Amino acid sequence: MSFGGPARYAPDAVRNFRQFSALLAPLQLRVAGVQISDRASWSLTTVPRVQVELGRDEPPDACSSAWHDRGGLPVRDGTAGPDRPTRVDARFSNGFRGGQDKKMTTA
Repeated sequence: MSFGGPARYAPDAVRNFRQFSALLAPLQLRVAGVQISDRASWSLTTVPRVQVELGRDEPPDACSSAWHDRGGLPVRDGTAGPDRPTRVDARFSNGFRGGQDKKMTTA
C-alpha cells in the first residue's frame, strides 16, 4: 500500500485504511494507495484498478455510501469488464458518479 500526502495525515490514513479495506473486501477490491491533498481531500486506488475520489468530509463514510448505502456501482466480483467502473467520484452528499475513464454516469 502506498501513501501520498502531507505527513500530518499519515495517522489518519493508517486508521482509515482498515475501514476502507473492510468496505471494499466484499467487492473483491484491495486498497493499493491512499492519496491526501494539502487541502485534506482523499482518494483511493484499488486493485483491480478503480480510482475513488472521497473528498474531505468523513472519507470512510463516503466510501461506504457509494457502494453500500446508495445501491452501489456494478463492481460485483472485482474483475475487469465492460460494466466495472474505473473511476468513482463519491464527493457528493446526495449521490455519486462512476464510469470508465472519461465516461461518467451519475447515480
